[in-house]
Amino acid sequence: MINGRIRKSLNLSEWINRNSKNLPTKENLYNFFSSLILLSITLFIGNYYVESKQQEIQQRYTNLSTLTKNRYNFINAFTVVGQRRVYFSEKYYLNFVAGETRSTLDQTWREYMTSVSQWNETNLLNPLFLKEYFGEKYQKQYYDDLLPKMVALHEKMLDMRNKKDSSRADEIIESAKHELFIFSENLLVISGQH
Repeated sequence: MINGRIRKSLNLSEWINRNSKNLPTKENLYNFFSSLILLSITLFIGNYYVESKQQEIQQRYTNLSTLTKNRYNFINAFTVVGQRRVYFSEKYYLNFVAGETRSTLDQTWREYMTSVSQWNETNLLNPLFLKEYFGEKYQKQYYDDLLPKMVALHEKMLDMRNKKDSSRADEIIESAKHELFIFSENLLVISGQH
């Protein structure tokens, strides 16, 4: 029996010697298992990373969609309030120049002053939202270009109402209207709505 075991061991040794070129070397086994471990780690990290990246992209898309919607709502509200103010100033001016009755002028003045109140209510937040949604450049443009035109418009309206002076009113109204249009259009362009 021992002889049989020795013979089998020798046969196994002979078989290994004969087939050693077909057996993997230690280096090949090490490379195989290293690759297998590396693949497992890569798959684990890859699945985690891909899912994480996918969530990040989805969140970015949601944020961008919300920003676009908020920008559009702001531009819409801003433009409507500004346009109402310019419209009612022009209406008062035209009634003034046409020599309308005091009651017509009073009614038009109340409409204009309501639009001024609406503008002033939003005016406190406009610079904040402009900076948040469009950047400091547009906030500065609002302060430097649009707001002075709206102030000049209101001063001219007060001159017409109190001093009965309508000189250059049409020019000032057109200037405010033009600046409001350009500013609103720029906001639409930067927000991708135009």
